Amino acid sequence: MKTLLCLCCLFVCYSGDAQNKIFYSSSDLANVGEEGHGIAKIRLPWGRLGKNILVKYTDGCQTSYSKKAIWGFEKDGRKLRHYNGEIFEIVDTGTIVLYKTFSPHPMYYFSKDFQSDIMLLERSKLMKALDALTLVRLWKENNLVKQIW
Repeated sequence: MKTLLCLCCLFVCYSGDAQNKIFYSSSDLANVGEEGHGIAKIRLPWGRLGKNILVKYTDGCQTSYSKKAIWGFEKDGRKLRHYNGEIFEIVDTGTIVLYKTFSPHPMYYFSKDFQSDIMLLERSKLMKALDALTLVRLWKENNLVKQIW
């Protein structure tokens, strides 16, 4: 009986696992209802050294994508963007798009939208990139921006 209960719990936990997805462009990010195409695992290259992202499908097939061929991907429920050889996690998509790096002490970055360049989240860069009305709205909405001001 305990074995059956453990198997049921395992099945429920496994079926609730997040789907992995690949985004070929920023417009694919909005297609949240789209299936994950049976992606079992996305293997990232180590830093800037690797040139390809390896995708393993549930049927056992493997495909290798060039870093430049994809815009980003969803892995384990987190949306990630690939930009200039680096991978950034999308943190917030309010007034601007906020990103963070993977490190013990993450650095925060921003972009005006999903198509624009990613810049370090600094007061001077925000003032150059955004107009005054957008800056005020951003300051009211985001605590992270309040901390750097």
